Amino acid sequence: SATVTGSLTADNDVSLSKQAAAITHSHSSGTSLTISSTNGYVAVESTLFTGSLIGLAGNPDLITLSDSEVAVEGKVSSTTLETSGAATLNSLTVTNALGAGATTVTTLTTSGAATLDSATVTNALGAGATTVSSLTTSGDLLMTEDAAVLTHSAGSGTSLAISSTNGYVSIAGSYVDVESVRLILYDA
Repeated sequence: SATVTGSLTADNDVSLSKQAAAITHSHSSGTSLTISSTNGYVAVESTLFTGSLIGLAGNPDLITLSDSEVAVEGKVSSTTLETSGAATLNSLTVTNALGAGATTVTTLTTSGAATLDSATVTNALGAGATTVSSLTTSGDLLMTEDAAVLTHSAGSGTSLAISSTNGYVSIAGSYVDVESVRLILYDA
């Protein structure tokens, strides 16, 4: 056992041979323990700490810390990702229902492909959305283009149906083109 009241400088390694060894800092509250390297990184097991970077020997900057955010290089693998604020994801693949349980996504921003097995959209489906395999809406479907087109492009022998399960189908306007037939609507 040794007690050092000043600084201790060693020009070689410090080895601890006790079975359950510990380095303990026990000063009063408001103080801290610093482990640092003036030239290189601090290794804890196989994890490297270099300033605000955390990584491994082959990729020392996997995680970059700043005052307001954490930047992760590459891919994040997790079964659960939770955030207390807004999250922007460049790419997101959801294999089960989005919104299951208490999960709610207020804003989903993607600069790449996003695949959703199930999604409920309560406001506008933004520009850039190209393919929706099945769409159910509890409100109106509004098309604001001057010459809007509803196109069915499946293979031959298929059809397009517009129907109502409870009531009639109302078509408004001065005329409606169906294939090469123009229906002119008169107010009776």
